[in-house]
Amino acid sequence: CLDQARAALAALPTTPPAVPLTPDHLAYVLFTSGSTGTPKGVAVPQRGLAHLVHWHHHAYQLTPADRASQLAALTFDAAVWEVWPYLTRGASVHLVPEAIRHDVAALGRWLAAEVISLSFLPTALAEALWAAGWQAPPPLRALLVGGDQLHGVDPARLGCALVNHYGPTESAVVATCGRVTAEPGLPPIGVPLPYVQGYVLNRWQQPVPIGVVGELYLGGAGLARGYVGQAAWTAERFVPDGLSGQAGARLYRTGDLVRWRADGQLEFIGRRDGQVQVRGIRIELGEIEAVLGQHPEVAEAVVVAQPTAPSAGGHRDTRLVALVVAREGQTLSAQHIKQFLRERLPEYMVPGSIVVLEDMPLTPNGKLDRHALDALARQERSETAYIGPRTPLEAQLVTIWQELLRPNTATPIGIYDNFFALGGHSLLATRCVFRIQETMHVDLPLRSLFTAPTIAECAEAIQMAGATTITPQPTIGSIDRRRYRIKGSQAG
Repeated sequence: CLDQARAALAALPTTPPAVPLTPDHLAYVLFTSGSTGTPKGVAVPQRGLAHLVHWHHHAYQLTPADRASQLAALTFDAAVWEVWPYLTRGASVHLVPEAIRHDVAALGRWLAAEVISLSFLPTALAEALWAAGWQAPPPLRALLVGGDQLHGVDPARLGCALVNHYGPTESAVVATCGRVTAEPGLPPIGVPLPYVQGYVLNRWQQPVPIGVVGELYLGGAGLARGYVGQAAWTAERFVPDGLSGQAGARLYRTGDLVRWRADGQLEFIGRRDGQVQVRGIRIELGEIEAVLGQHPEVAEAVVVAQPTAPSAGGHRDTRLVALVVAREGQTLSAQHIKQFLRERLPEYMVPGSIVVLEDMPLTPNGKLDRHALDALARQERSETAYIGPRTPLEAQLVTIWQELLRPNTATPIGIYDNFFALGGHSLLATRCVFRIQETMHVDLPLRSLFTAPTIAECAEAIQMAGATTITPQPTIGSIDRRRYRIKGSQAG
């Protein structure tokens, strides 16, 4: 169409049109569900978009010769970032064909064929790309990622700069960024952009020291007006800025938990609504994911929390399930991962089940599909292999646990079921240890049940403590293994 209209276009004036716009005029409204699941229209003014464009021009030294990819759906705010910085510099934007948007092999070939010099990919898609052995083709000088927690990758192996970005839609797409290095552990999300103010605050909206976890608040020129037609939501999330000293300034409460590192970068911990209570103790799922990310054989890891079935007293607790993907050429062992976690975390933070996946499920936008992850965790619980007691000692422990945890149900307890994941708590743990001491004449301390919370582990602890009397009990179960599409899992 443009070729056919070339003559008409050539006759048009080349001077900028007179458009009475100010930085406060609206640039776009983008709907996002965030963590609530209810769509909210985020109104971003020209000021926020202009600052994003200006920063990108200088940060990545754009020229008219640059060729950028455009992969994100228009419902994803990253599309704004993929288009305007390049078009306003006279560079070209190349649309990724729909058929290859999630085909990592084809996408890698397309980036080379289109001679792309700068590319943004959602984090999960980028990780799948380099897990397949992809290397950046020239002239790709930087791969920009964002949208999810980034896991470690060796930039030298990648063949181009790797830059991690973070930002909510409410702060004009990008709020922080940092170049990824080969340091161990999960990469940080960098530092705030020059026009963005970032604060790590406690529940009283006071700054916290370096290394202390707090909620990230964002201010500055990138902030949205608020939510269209949702004054209550706007007032809840966009609060007065009492730290900058500027009259009328506001801060956006991201709901994300972070902490400042000693080098001035921000470390992402997890969502504020990702905080769960396990055995009466509040924990951050992101803390567990961060430790899993330090495992040399784990490429990706996500921890989900699910309520347990009610115990005998009607008590419900939370069970943790870790879903992990192995690095290329590695085979993960659930028990090895648990041991790795136990050396670094308290027992109540060690997931009761480890599920090994071939890859993480993604949404159409290339981000982690958390609804699918929850479904996989539930499937693991309902379809995992039941393994009954193998020895008289294990059988007697099953009887004790059954009476304490499931007195009114015939559902059997397996030797790899976790006492606390089944609804146990400190009071029931005390009763359980007392029953063991009384029945088996063994001096078993209460802490043993916290460090050995499965039948199999508890039996080993009792044997090490030297039980003198074990009343034989009939085996009440057999091995029942079922096939399912998860690569592998192990409870306990």
